[in-house]
Amino acid sequence: MGCLPSVAASNARGQAAATGGDDGCQGKDAGLSDPTLGEQLLEDGDVQALLDKKKRLVLIIHGSVYDVTDFAPTHPGGISVLSQNVGKEVGDVFDRIHRPSTKAQLATYCIGRLRSAGPRIAPTLVRKDREVTPGFVRATVLGTEMLLDDVVRITIAFPLGLQHSPGSYVRLKLPHPSGACDMSGNYTVASVTETSFMIISKRSLNHGVSSHVCSLQPGNEIEYKGPFAPSWVVEDDDELHKTPEEMRHVTFIAGGIGIVPIFAAVKNLLEKQIASATLVVSTRDLRRLVIRDEITELAKQYGSLRDDNGVASGESAPRLRKVLKLCCIFTRSSGEVNVPGADLISYARLDHKILSQFGSAVTVVICGPPDFTRAAKESAVKGGVCREERVIVL
Repeated sequence: MGCLPSVAASNARGQAAATGGDDGCQGKDAGLSDPTLGEQLLEDGDVQALLDKKKRLVLIIHGSVYDVTDFAPTHPGGISVLSQNVGKEVGDVFDRIHRPSTKAQLATYCIGRLRSAGPRIAPTLVRKDREVTPGFVRATVLGTEMLLDDVVRITIAFPLGLQHSPGSYVRLKLPHPSGACDMSGNYTVASVTETSFMIISKRSLNHGVSSHVCSLQPGNEIEYKGPFAPSWVVEDDDELHKTPEEMRHVTFIAGGIGIVPIFAAVKNLLEKQIASATLVVSTRDLRRLVIRDEITELAKQYGSLRDDNGVASGESAPRLRKVLKLCCIFTRSSGEVNVPGADLISYARLDHKILSQFGSAVTVVICGPPDFTRAAKESAVKGGVCREERVIVL
């Protein structure tokens, strides 16, 4: 399931529900509607009637009932994922996929609470002492590296083995500078060694949690939880695996720092030779292309610009069945640039015409800022790359 639309400021329930988010103080069950408002109690039969007689799309999240019928057509993750879970309790899945701030936006769709679920637990602020939060692990920052003026790579030591899979993410928690509460946010694991893992964070303009993460220094202590699996894992894409091998193709679209989880997924797919891939990376200019060296190295290993024997010029690599097509889009470049291994370099904004040049795909996976992901999804569908329900937004 993808992100839900913003709730209008005039919506009283939405306002009362906005008790937390990635950039604020986190509370237990933060972001769901305030229990002091009260919720209509529904019986199990009431929910079943909505499904059977009124054909509504109803989800149950931690005991509260949400009618998302009107929202479903614009759901970034597609209608099918909602339809598959109607009438089910999906709270744990929802928490793994969505940011806490999305829960506040969800409040406007709440129509009541299942009586059988019992009363909601009232929100409470996280503990103000520095004992480790239950479910989290304490870790120390080992080092930081400025990749750009607003993007930092942070190395964190972990006391326990990190069972990492490509594209997985951890939830970091750190104290607010005011000392009033803790802040937390989700970050993709960029890489792992035997004793540490690395994340990449972009400083946010609203001075939220990412700004404080970017300000971490060696020796600082944080807490983390996870890692958690991303919302798309190639090994679990049944439709992709059912597709004839010669037609297996996945298109990946990344905007800005969204390249971090996208790159992990592309690399995993190509290393396992599961399917061919198109990687479309959009950023302002070449300087803003995060992990540029890693991208060009991947293009060198798996790029489609290889000779007829499937071997890149001057190399003796074995023939590859699944290859990578690389498209780089620079929307504000001051001049022409060169990206080794790129099949296409464009200086216009991403649109359906660019995507249609790379043909159809079984799945499209997108990650980036909200406006970018919406435009990318529309372009993928309009360009005939794949069906809307096969577009996944991380």
